[in-house]
Amino acid sequence: MADSDEPSSSDQGLSPRSSPVHNPVMLPPCRICNERASGFHYGVNTCEACKGFFRRSLKKKNEYKCSYDGKCDTQSSRRNTCAACRYKKCIEVGMSKSAIKTGRYTHEKKTMNIKEVKQLEQAERAALPREPSPDMVALLSKLPVQINENKYEKVIEHILTAYQEQTMHTVNFFANIKEKEATYLEEKQLYKDMFGSLKPVPAEEYIKIYQSTGLDIDGRRELVEHMIPRIENGMRRCIAFVKALPGFQSLPMEDQMSLIKISCKDMWPILYHKGFNHEHRIVTLFWGDTVDMETMCAIHGQENMEAVFTFTSCIKKLNLTDEETIILAALSIFFTDKCPLQSPKQVETMQELMTETLSYLLQKMHPERRHQLAHCLLSLRELRTLSSVFRKMEHKFVMMWGDKIDIPPLFREMWSPCSPVYDL
Repeated sequence: MADSDEPSSSDQGLSPRSSPVHNPVMLPPCRICNERASGFHYGVNTCEACKGFFRRSLKKKNEYKCSYDGKCDTQSSRRNTCAACRYKKCIEVGMSKSAIKTGRYTHEKKTMNIKEVKQLEQAERAALPREPSPDMVALLSKLPVQINENKYEKVIEHILTAYQEQTMHTVNFFANIKEKEATYLEEKQLYKDMFGSLKPVPAEEYIKIYQSTGLDIDGRRELVEHMIPRIENGMRRCIAFVKALPGFQSLPMEDQMSLIKISCKDMWPILYHKGFNHEHRIVTLFWGDTVDMETMCAIHGQENMEAVFTFTSCIKKLNLTDEETIILAALSIFFTDKCPLQSPKQVETMQELMTETLSYLLQKMHPERRHQLAHCLLSLRELRTLSSVFRKMEHKFVMMWGDKIDIPPLFREMWSPCSPVYDL
């Protein structure tokens, strides 16, 4: 029995060759994952993937189980991570075996779908800035009308290869994050059941106790000493990645040093935004450890970490692929107004190449997302605010730990200011 009442060539008794040419039916996004819907399946507009998932679920004998109290996100980028929550969403939006229908796609339903699609398009337009900033208008206006596909494919391959050679994690790192988070949350709950809820003491109180007794009462110093060599390794790999970007080493040495100092810290919340779990307020760091927000706030400050969480949440909403994320991070390097430069025109040329490459990749992967490039550029504008936050975090870190632990020379070199933009 057919599970869709959307018209098709088979429904109308016509072969594909004899079917009259008509415009595709306008459908709202899939009710489950918000991707493009393919038809009306089991009583609901869904994509093919969610239709197939629900069909398989009906045949499944054992119940699905969720590791996160039934609160997982079912958006398309994560729809394969929790079958229990995906199936729950299917039921909530009205999918059922009894809702299988046959027959024609009614005029009433077609009208309702068209109306909803129009409303979604209007909402999307309204969400965009009414007057883009002059720098964004200038950047978008420079994009070529005719895309040189071969040129951009080579740039993408070059950047991805450079990243893969320097990344600290395997290709399965992000795919396994849910498992890491589940293990961490289970251990945290077990600890809470045994010892109660123990929150880190305020920084001022910690310093007083440490100075008077030498006791690391909540393991804060031990954690920092554990993190430092891993962060240093990450810095070195980030520097190597930036130096391998197309054309970077043709810049004057002073410009290379300035861009590396300013931009390397900006890249990590883009590259590792998938490590942030905003629901449970935990972070899986790029070397694999998972920590909670309270612990990170104890080290870096509440206000600073809230800003980082907010930014990574915005990046997550873009639903970027790994390749798009890496190209966006590369683009974040090449802005001429971040610090004084000897050759700003050369940096601007590289910025244009990165923007064109990102535009090509977005059009290739998501032709239906017409405003995706604008959203990506807006996220980089938000990154400017976060850059000053990082400077405050560095200052706080040195003030807190400078006389207690050995801070590597690379940290002090990378954290030395090179632009009045970052003055405290």
